[in-house]
Formats: sequence, C-alpha cells, structure tokens
Amino acid sequence: MKDGSRYMGQEAGTESIPQPEARNSAKKYRIRLKIGNRDIYGLDFKWTNNDEILTTTYPPDALVIERTEWGNMYGFITAIKDGEKTLAG
Repeated sequence: MKDGSRYMGQEAGTESIPQPEARNSAKKYRIRLKIGNRDIYGLDFKWTNNDEILTTTYPPDALVIERTEWGNMYGFITAIKDGEKTLAG
C-alpha cells in the first residue's frame, strides 16, 4: 500500500467509486478485501482503492484457517506447539 501498510486476505468484490463531481473523468475502482482476523483488526472486510495498491503477491506458504469465532485467520505457520513443547518449526 502507498501508506506502507500490508494486508493478507481474499478479494471479495470490486466496485467503481462514485464520483458525481467528475462525470467525464476516468472511473476509479476499489476492492473489498476479506482480511478476517477480527480479533486483531476488529473487522472482517476492508475496502481499498485500487490506486493505493503498489503490489499484489501470492506467497506460497500463506494460509487461511476457517474458525468458528473471530472470522477466518490469514497468516503463516511459524511453529506448531503442544503447550511449551515445539512439535515443528
């Protein structure tokens, strides 16, 4: 993002941005990104203007876990633990 922030999630829609004062200008668009992790961000979705996005990447080790509370979890597994014992990572 132009402001330095980064988001991981799934694209959940695209729409044109209403611009009533600029009827003859080029249309601008925004995407609805399902970011999940409601326990961290406090929301499931974030609208982002396309012109604010610098790059889009698809990390091969990224994952999504469907949870029963707090929305999907998007992230990376760095370790698997059982209590204090590290099983992997």
